[in-house]
Amino acid sequence: MLNVEKCIYHCNSGEKSKLIENIRGGGIGERPRAHRDACPAGWWTSSNMVWLRELRGSFALLDEQEKSVILGCDIIRSIPLFYCVKEHRIWVGDDAAKIAEKSKSVLQDENVNEFLRASYVTENETIFRGIYQVLPGEYVVISKEDGSIFRKSYYECRYTCDGTGVEKEFLEELDACLDEVFCDMIQRLDGRTALIPLSGGCDSRTAAVVLKRLGYKDIVCFSYGRAGNEESECSKEVAEALGCPWHFIEYNGKVWRDFFHSPDYKKYLDFSCRGTSIGSIQPLPAVLELKRRELAVENAVVIPGHALDFLAGSHIHIENREYNRTEMAAMILQDHYNLRTSPTVQKAVRKWVKNIPETLSPRGMVQEYMLWEWKNRQAKFIANDVRAYEFAGLDWELPFWDKRLCDFFSKLPRIFLEGRYLQYQYMQNYIDPTVGIQMDYMDCSMSKKERRKSKLKKIAFLRYLNRVKICLRNYKHTGNAFYDYMSAGDYLKCICKYGWDFNLNTIEAEDYIKLFIK
Repeated sequence: MLNVEKCIYHCNSGEKSKLIENIRGGGIGERPRAHRDACPAGWWTSSNMVWLRELRGSFALLDEQEKSVILGCDIIRSIPLFYCVKEHRIWVGDDAAKIAEKSKSVLQDENVNEFLRASYVTENETIFRGIYQVLPGEYVVISKEDGSIFRKSYYECRYTCDGTGVEKEFLEELDACLDEVFCDMIQRLDGRTALIPLSGGCDSRTAAVVLKRLGYKDIVCFSYGRAGNEESECSKEVAEALGCPWHFIEYNGKVWRDFFHSPDYKKYLDFSCRGTSIGSIQPLPAVLELKRRELAVENAVVIPGHALDFLAGSHIHIENREYNRTEMAAMILQDHYNLRTSPTVQKAVRKWVKNIPETLSPRGMVQEYMLWEWKNRQAKFIANDVRAYEFAGLDWELPFWDKRLCDFFSKLPRIFLEGRYLQYQYMQNYIDPTVGIQMDYMDCSMSKKERRKSKLKKIAFLRYLNRVKICLRNYKHTGNAFYDYMSAGDYLKCICKYGWDFNLNTIEAEDYIKLFIK
């Protein structure tokens, strides 16, 4: 029998814990005790996994039985879990780096390269050789007898695009679904302060409005960034219309300079990245400042807006033609592997390229692209944003990653997803009238005009001019003021070193890898 060593370092204990160890613990994700007692042996089988598909909210499962160890994650992998079988031991825990330290595992070069390009490692791998992660909507059974590993998906965010109905019916269904999801979350909040990072975007505004109209009273909003930035001004307007307290934390060059030289920066890298994905540091200075000023109470629950825009189709820009595997792979590389121009990631991407069908219809392209991004970018990078709130000692909720919303959007016909059409109609008819504002929502579907623009962007000289324009705009006007701590010369050097898309995530990914290079 193999020995099992648990490496649990970061999961909160007590009331806030979402790690369900040995299927115990109150609240989210608890399986009825009677069900467990009815099948004490061999119940982790496909036929007995119905209960797992019915779990909602954020959770992770770790269960050691007589002959096996079982791990499981919710549908967005909000609490990472890792495992390694090596030298007659099974290592399991919530930090791949800590497991690597104990098991003497080394860095895997191709995955490090992928991490530096994308800010996360795709599929079930990590930056360490032989250490793996549990994917979203997956459970893993590891045999204590021979170390064999069985993996099974109990849920996939797969877009079928086969729903039927008219716009009015879909809008009413979305509204009812949001009310149901938020009513359940209100029960979990149990009167605690709902702390909303309110930007000028649709998602956080939706969260604030739905909470308010359901009668939740203790709502506090905050925003951050360059003084006077457009998103924060919109955020303030929404908060005032809802009658919610609003706080603004200014970002500038000094804020970033002080943060990068503070002990918190390296501590956060270690706390958030965990050998697989960076945890966005963008909200962290603001949250820490709120705590310092005692503007965020200890029992507050942060409710970020992500990722309703993704579910609603913000990343769907598919032409009405047949695609092939090479084209989809190139699209993914262009969209998500742009933190630096080198080194190559060809070895790292082979693990997912082979899973793409050779030919794809427009509908198939939507299905495969959304499935890839849900399983990788959304679950590894976007959801890892909550580490910033954990680091500041705050709990969090991800209401828009409820299965009910995932299932609703995944069935919508493609015409309601492209350009976030249905979401924008919902904003105009249900959300914006509540706060008394009128927003112009651009139709982002692939029109003839946009196809023409897309073709023009492929011309090298025009593409170069567009890149220069974006870089100049970033240096002077980026809302988070990240570039303000650099001189123009330093900024240019970084562009030359990392490429046109150099940003805050580029620095964070590189600094994390440096922690492991002696």
